[in-house]
Amino acid sequence: MDVNNKPRLVSLNQNVSLTEGDRLELNCTADANPSPTYEWRRDNKTLENNSSSSTLLIESVEMDSAGVYECIVSNTQGKVSVKIRVDVRNNPRGIIIDNPRTIIIDTPRAIMIGVVVVALVVFLVLVVLIRRKHCKRNEPHQ
Repeated sequence: MDVNNKPRLVSLNQNVSLTEGDRLELNCTADANPSPTYEWRRDNKTLENNSSSSTLLIESVEMDSAGVYECIVSNTQGKVSVKIRVDVRNNPRGIIIDNPRTIIIDTPRAIMIGVVVVALVVFLVLVVLIRRKHCKRNEPHQ
């Protein structure tokens, strides 16, 4: 004999704090009979992707990924929900490790660093040339 029961959460995340580019994985597993359905929302809006699974996955979070996520689990016997706050910190270095083999560098910062390095090299070359010229002038003539 099957006993029907409303969903009961058995595994869920606490509030989460991440840095831009990190992977977000939220889990909201429930025990229920009949089997439950899952709905994920962020800031009271249903998420289209990952919406029907007990796990919500975002491979690389952005600043606008922050918010209050809600997992709603339901079946014919009832429903239960849980809210999880996700905070996303800015990545000050502009470097995002997408996976162990790929590194994405924030282009404006990379250009700025490149310009500074080139300027320093040009400056050092000029200093060396001026010193050489100055040293040749001060050498005694034979």
